Amino acid sequence: MNEDQFNRTAELMFGATTSRPAPAPSVPALDAATDEMAQRLFGNAPRPQAQQLNEQQTTEDEMAQKMFGETDPLLVHGDAGRAIERSAMEDLMLSPDEASAAAREWGEVFQTFGLNATESAALAEVGVAAFARPATPELVTQWTEDSTVALQREFGMAGARQALDDARELLDQLGSRELIDVLHSTGLGSHPAVVLRLAHRARALRNAGKLR
Repeated sequence: MNEDQFNRTAELMFGATTSRPAPAPSVPALDAATDEMAQRLFGNAPRPQAQQLNEQQTTEDEMAQKMFGETDPLLVHGDAGRAIERSAMEDLMLSPDEASAAAREWGEVFQTFGLNATESAALAEVGVAAFARPATPELVTQWTEDSTVALQREFGMAGARQALDDARELLDQLGSRELIDVLHSTGLGSHPAVVLRLAHRARALRNAGKLR
């Protein structure tokens, strides 16, 4: 895949919708300034390996299964659910029942994508912030550039292209139309935390032979 093809794939993955237009993302060159910016953003902290994350998720699900039978998403993703429920009432002015339903729906999304409690809480924090203070087109463009740098640093240039394809495939495979619309309309589909989580999960599923 050449650079133009990678850019087109990134635009399909992170592109704007009519509800929140944003300039088409560009792939920044990894010059000294970009590398220094990425270093400040991501540092050298070791990242959890996909296998470790999967084992943690499995352990949490097994514990909930033993205690309560069928796994309730909010048993695993309680912190994320509480943050979403609170934001739904305070920022979106939903009723308590509507907020509770929204939290449960997002818990099911987190469970569908195989996230553990720590990951879902981190993504919920990002989402809550976006709903409280909607992102501008300029910020979405910055998120896109930061995500591209993060993918390149995480997987290498060639690996970043495959990771982007896999992340998009995972979203197409597991994501509902409503979820995809939310990610695009809020710009969260371009946020580095969301992009990297999708990429890592997709890589784990591909290695396990479970990604189409």
